[in-house]
Amino acid sequence: MVQLISLNEDCFYHLFKWLPLDDLCRLSETCTKLNRLTGNYYQRKYSSKWVNVSNATNDGILLSPNKNYVRCFSKFIQNLSIDFLRSDHDVLAAFLQKYCNSRPKIVQFKCAYLPESFGNKIKIILENAETIAFRNCLLDSGSIMDRCDNVKHLFIVENLLNDQYEQVEQVLRATYPKLEHFHCRYAGYLDMENLKLFFRNNKVRSITWYFFRKHWNVIHDCIETIVTYAVDLEELFISIEGQNYNFTKICQRLSQLDDCKKFKRLELQFVGEEVEGKLMSQGGAMASIKSLVGLHFCAFRNFQNIVPFIKQNPNVRTLQLKKDSEVDDVFFPLPNPSLYALPNLEQLHLIGLLKNFNYIHSFVLNSPKLKTVVTKDCAFTDFHLNELNGGRKQQPYACDTTIYTEQYNIVTDFSRDLVNIRRVNFEINAFNLENPFICHSTGDSSADE
Repeated sequence: MVQLISLNEDCFYHLFKWLPLDDLCRLSETCTKLNRLTGNYYQRKYSSKWVNVSNATNDGILLSPNKNYVRCFSKFIQNLSIDFLRSDHDVLAAFLQKYCNSRPKIVQFKCAYLPESFGNKIKIILENAETIAFRNCLLDSGSIMDRCDNVKHLFIVENLLNDQYEQVEQVLRATYPKLEHFHCRYAGYLDMENLKLFFRNNKVRSITWYFFRKHWNVIHDCIETIVTYAVDLEELFISIEGQNYNFTKICQRLSQLDDCKKFKRLELQFVGEEVEGKLMSQGGAMASIKSLVGLHFCAFRNFQNIVPFIKQNPNVRTLQLKKDSEVDDVFFPLPNPSLYALPNLEQLHLIGLLKNFNYIHSFVLNSPKLKTVVTKDCAFTDFHLNELNGGRKQQPYACDTTIYTEQYNIVTDFSRDLVNIRRVNFEINAFNLENPFICHSTGDSSADE
């Protein structure tokens, strides 16, 4: 009689697909072989899963998913979120020292106050983390950042109030030998001298910066500091909210990036329906920026108002249209082929929009270089797909187009169709710098699994 333990490893990996994480944890504790096999399977399947640790209660540690999960697979944990809510941090630090010292790659701090003593106790985690994020976090001392020698990606997200800017300044005054990406979504005050020091001391290659309405009086100085002092910069993403700024002056600053030998890619995001008027009056100033390859629009009302601005920038290859929750609906004009004829457009992202298929239909049939369409909320039928393929085939030199969506009831023939649908699972992951919207594909076609 063949015993279960004598099966080959491929059989076990197939069986593991049908087990929830709780059962996988229990199985890992039965014997040495199953402990090794379940660990290997977890590493391949779930290593990107977040582990959330909090000291929110007096009873001890709150964990998500659960304590067994952390205990069994602690050495494979890559993403760790620390929610520090109470002043008593000894229990939390002891737990992290015991179970989470497996060198997680991404560490996120979600806490009102991060004392230096706590940083000392988890110094191994800080020393080995490649991505560190501070979300609404106060630092007791900038010396905590001196331990982050291996950090490559630094995130300051939704941090602090205006009267607490010194905490962020401590982060900027530190030196990170391996830092490559800096992400700032901070609504408070920033000292330009510290920002200059930050870019002098760190060879940042990519920057993501969100400017809010209250930044209208410093946005020009920030952009000038980035352009002047981030000499190793290769990619820049800037989000601008509102209209109280000199758009022409911003364009003049950003056009200097075209003269930088290392710089390759500039993407701009405009937030708020009032920005439409600003683009209509001053948008032409950006047409001369050769490195501008991506445009993102959030909470706009009339697509016709921003199309002329898009067409003035012939190098744009990525376009994202996003509906904000504050906007009831997005005006969609009657189909006009010339309106959507963007000859160099390669990627189209549609997020939260109504009538998504109308947008997809218009762009697919009028943008010959369009390779990728990302849309979560769009119901396709066989009729829609046949209509897209028929129109695509009539375009001269049109390339294949793949539409990524969560829909799973359409089968496409990849050897025949120019327009294909590929099913994916959507999750917003800000730490996925390549594409925060598509986490993983479920298979080669929309019919599998």
